[in-house]
Amino acid sequence: AGFTVKEDPVPSSSSSSSSRDATLVAASQKKTDGGVEAVDASSNNSGGARSQFQLLWSALTSDQVFRPAIFIFLWQATPTCASAFFYFSTGAVADGGLGFDPDFVGKASAVGSVAGMAGIAAYNAFFSTARLSTVILSTACLSAIIGCTPLVLVYHLNEAYGIPDKFFALGDGVVQSALGDVGFIPILVVAAKVCPPGVEGSLFAALMSIYNLGLLTSQELGALLTSYFGVTSTNFDNLGPLVVLCSLSSLLPLLALDWVRQVEDRGDPPQSNDNTKKTSSSGPQGEKRQGRVERRRHLLVDLLLRVHRETTKG
Repeated sequence: AGFTVKEDPVPSSSSSSSSRDATLVAASQKKTDGGVEAVDASSNNSGGARSQFQLLWSALTSDQVFRPAIFIFLWQATPTCASAFFYFSTGAVADGGLGFDPDFVGKASAVGSVAGMAGIAAYNAFFSTARLSTVILSTACLSAIIGCTPLVLVYHLNEAYGIPDKFFALGDGVVQSALGDVGFIPILVVAAKVCPPGVEGSLFAALMSIYNLGLLTSQELGALLTSYFGVTSTNFDNLGPLVVLCSLSSLLPLLALDWVRQVEDRGDPPQSNDNTKKTSSSGPQGEKRQGRVERRRHLLVDLLLRVHRETTKG
């Protein structure tokens, strides 16, 4: 009798319904806001990717990038007789081959890689200040001449002078590897020189695609010529003419060497308005930005050279 029970008020159905409605509206509003934010982020990402693609496309279609890219393709697309000569090198002596064992072939490949590094050092020491087109022209002519020296092995002319086949093949491989790297570095320099800031990675991938397409075309053309001349793993009668044709065909890209000269004389490519404003700013910040651009170009040259070396080794 001395106690009173205090009961909580029971919410009415109308107040409970309005509370649930308010909760649903708030959740819906939050979900809608999140959707708007997600759409805005997606729009920003798509807009950035679209502008990046437009910048890459404008760079690739410009004469200062498109023409050197075509020259890179032509430089790599000339037919090669490497597969046919490999069969000749490892073929049985009874069939007219040289009979080289796999151990010697692997050692010759390793020595060729070292010779390529020596060629890079020689370029940095003697040809880094020369015009790129001059280096390309000189190395192409020398490579075409030295590319015919395997005829000595094909017709066994070295035996008349007492020169072993392995010794001559090793020396020939060393010279060709060194010249190949000396001639390829100017192409990498041109590719890095025309690369506009902001699309270095994308343009690198595009140039590598063009480079690999040229290598694939070279191998396919070489296979067609090998089949046409009837050179097989046991028949090397027409290997000599095949070697001469492939060596002389490497001079054909020189017809487009003026494209490299034009890029060389023109200098750096024109940039977009935004990039021009950024890179043309004076002061320490502009110098730092220009230094980053130069480092990116040097990195591009180094990456291209490494890929070229690994592809050649394979």
